[in-house]
Amino acid sequence: MAGRTVKRLRSNKFVQNVIDFANVFKAFIGTNYLALAFAFEQSGLILGVIGLLVITMVTDHCCQLIVKCKYIVVNQIISEFLTREGITDVASPRIGRLRKRLEKHLTYGDIARKAIGKWGLYLVNFALFFTQFFFCIAYMIFLGNTLQTDLFPFVNETSKALVNTKQYNLFDNSQNNSIVHVNKNARVTTAPVFAILVLFPLPLFLLFVLLRNVRNMGPISVVANISIFVGYGVVLVTLVKDFAVDPDVKYFAIATFPVFFGAVSCAYEGIGTIIPIESSMAENRPKYPAFLHGSLLLLFTMLCSLGILGYLKYGSDVEQILIQNLPSGSITSYIVNVTICIGVAFTYPITVYPIIEILENILFTEGRIFGQSLNTLVVNCDNDNERAPLLSSVSLSTEEIEISDLLPVAKSVPESVASWKRNIVRVSVVLIQTGLAIVFKDQFVYINAINGSIGSTLLAYILPAVISIKLAGQDISRLVFAKNIFLILFGILGGLSGLIVTIYNMVKHFQGKI
Repeated sequence: MAGRTVKRLRSNKFVQNVIDFANVFKAFIGTNYLALAFAFEQSGLILGVIGLLVITMVTDHCCQLIVKCKYIVVNQIISEFLTREGITDVASPRIGRLRKRLEKHLTYGDIARKAIGKWGLYLVNFALFFTQFFFCIAYMIFLGNTLQTDLFPFVNETSKALVNTKQYNLFDNSQNNSIVHVNKNARVTTAPVFAILVLFPLPLFLLFVLLRNVRNMGPISVVANISIFVGYGVVLVTLVKDFAVDPDVKYFAIATFPVFFGAVSCAYEGIGTIIPIESSMAENRPKYPAFLHGSLLLLFTMLCSLGILGYLKYGSDVEQILIQNLPSGSITSYIVNVTICIGVAFTYPITVYPIIEILENILFTEGRIFGQSLNTLVVNCDNDNERAPLLSSVSLSTEEIEISDLLPVAKSVPESVASWKRNIVRVSVVLIQTGLAIVFKDQFVYINAINGSIGSTLLAYILPAVISIKLAGQDISRLVFAKNIFLILFGILGGLSGLIVTIYNMVKHFQGKI
């Protein structure tokens, strides 16, 4: 009996490890890994490999850095509380409860607010909202276009070819071929219009946004990871089959390297969800560094293999989304598209979670637009499925109100807020994203390029370094200070150059349409 119990516990622990690793990995992978072959075309082969390795290492370091900053903030808050209350027993149950609540509920924005001030909170929330919101729109655009171009039969209609097979090349300055790509077979899809196709996954997305806890998304992440791995494997096999190196391969392309920087920064899209995922890991938090290293190493292998093989095989003819180079209408093509679409659809919930969290905190937390006054909140702090208020028990005592005044961070939506109000906000987010996906259905590259240059560089490189400097204060060593300055410059210069190149090519694109 005891032996079966031990085996069951070990099995449950293994399953939870798999789920937590899946959540960490899933946070970093979406549709953008299919654009790495095109990114290598923009950087050149050798410069691309070097750039990908550097960005991967910097991303790993910054993800570790922001989590370390979280625990520095936790210790600072506890130290301030001990000083104010005159408590000397740091091992008291009261301090233990405080530490547990802080470790569970502190957000990226809370950390920035403690380090930089209220503008740090505003900056983080803007960047988080911006990146995650447009990632979700990109997913919808990807799904709609994939359904429209690859999962429905084509007919030969030469007269309609210029309209229905239009391809935009953001980074091609030639007005003759950067606007329209005509399929040699002059085929057009028989699929419904994009506005209808983008509604297909809508019911699933609406169900996903009703989830209340990141950890509940673990099984969803496992499904998404399996689907993406299957699609990745099929694409890899297809690339290797009849492989031949295209003669038109560049090794260094300095002028367009900023495009590569934006694309890869956008591909590592998990920084916005690292804090809530690490917080949700509970007893597995000590394993977070290992899970992060493993996830980024795995993603680096995927990005590097598809990027190098795709670019070597197709050269300057590589498409912005690699699967568009695969033979259409084949069994292989259908398998790739179906599995990747499933993976992208199941990536959506973990991407949309920070958006919902920011909006609900703005609308429903104490003292906000629709929030109640502090002394009216009654909560159940034992419910781990909700983000309960920072220092509440069954009800907020006078002592806890004083603590909350001392610690103006980690506020969360109380259970007293009606579920239907929160659900209206969540459903509205999905519907707005769907509408924008329809409006920008031909702007997939524009969205990703700007997203990577603005939001991703800010969250992944600049803010972790700034927060680290502010929290360390005078105690920071010269070496650590220099390293953080390098990270800040890395993000600023890379982001600005990527944004300038993107805007330049956008202008060329619209000039070509006139």
